[in-house]
Amino acid sequence: MKHLVLLGDGMADDPQPERGNQTPLELAETPTLDLIADQGRLGLVETVPAGFEPGSDVANMS
Repeated sequence: MKHLVLLGDGMADDPQPERGNQTPLELAETPTLDLIADQGRLGLVETVPAGFEPGSDVANMS
């Protein structure tokens, strides 16, 4: 079985007032992500070890 982990670092950033109070994900055109979501399976994975602050540095390296 093949697996693909997509870690959308920054996609959940705060809404931007200069962009109509939308987040980066709301502003993005995502046809490929939409296709993967439509044809794939959803799962969850913990990318931040217990006791660590959930920042990009820790989440992307673990």
